Amino acid sequence: MIYFYQGKYDLSRKYFFNAINVYEEIELFEPAANLYSLYGYSLRERY
Repeated sequence: MIYFYQGKYDLSRKYFFNAINVYEEIELFEPAANLYSLYGYSLRERY
């Protein structure tokens, strides 16, 4: 989220999806779903 607030949206997206991939690999789907929702919200706020 720090990169998002700094306006570095590409880095923010990169690390969001890296974290989601890690959660999905270890089968922790609730935190992955939370990150998907945060990412969607960040898109809404940006546009």
